[in-house]
Amino acid sequence: MNNRNKIVPALILVLPAFLGAENPNPSDYSVVVHVRSSRLIVNHDGVTQALTATIDGKHVELEGTPTQQYVLRIGDYKAKVVKDEHSRSYEYQMTYEILFPDGKTRKFLVVGEDE
Repeated sequence: MNNRNKIVPALILVLPAFLGAENPNPSDYSVVVHVRSSRLIVNHDGVTQALTATIDGKHVELEGTPTQQYVLRIGDYKAKVVKDEHSRSYEYQMTYEILFPDGKTRKFLVVGEDE
């Protein structure tokens, strides 16, 4: 079997995975994240996006991946919780996925809480 005959079956197996990748469903993003401030933090890992936001009346600090090099405009964004761990009653770890108007998403870890 030549290389061409090997590639075609591989494409047939892989192509549906790419075609089946759907855009995020906006109805899954029911949490409103009000971004109050946005800044970039430069450190040894690169540039990190840091947000101050209000979610369900709680003031939180969110941190994005160390590859984002843009300041996010303040305002309201739709989000969903993708990680919510409460190992003890006095601490937690949460990650939100924010849906942007163009249909793209980005994950943000809660790194701080404020009154």
